[in-house]
Amino acid sequence: MILLVIILLYSTISINSRFRRYVDEDKEQLIYTINSLIIKSKGKIDSIISNIDEAYIEYEDIQLLMMYHDNLDKSLFGFKKKAYFINNDISTELQDLCDKYKFAEKINLDNVREYYKNLLTRIESGENIMLKDDDVYMLESIYNLYNQIRESLIKIL
Repeated sequence: MILLVIILLYSTISINSRFRRYVDEDKEQLIYTINSLIIKSKGKIDSIISNIDEAYIEYEDIQLLMMYHDNLDKSLFGFKKKAYFINNDISTELQDLCDKYKFAEKINLDNVREYYKNLLTRIESGENIMLKDDDVYMLESIYNLYNQIRESLIKIL
């Protein structure tokens, strides 16, 4: 009987430590993915707006930025779903974070996607378009939004 209790206790501890390891690996992967996508977005945005007098954006650049944005959105909200099963506190904080950036009034994750779609519509007639001052401001705001998400996420995890 004692041997059975010891075996059950050992297996429970083993499963629990393995579970924690997987959770930690998921957290590290999420942070790495978010950082990578934000760095790639920042590099692309910097190269686009580096010449403020004549900032042009190409069709491929918009598609790339949209892909980075979609991957960031999927990573963040995908981990939020996992966090529900992992830790209730992390899940609640991630839900608050997602709500904050999904439904922010000035700039949020949904209107970033709409902005990229509008750029794609504007560019349909040619290979590239010259960005307006509002476009440059929007791209800078998008980068700032991504940085805020990254900082908030690091505080949570």
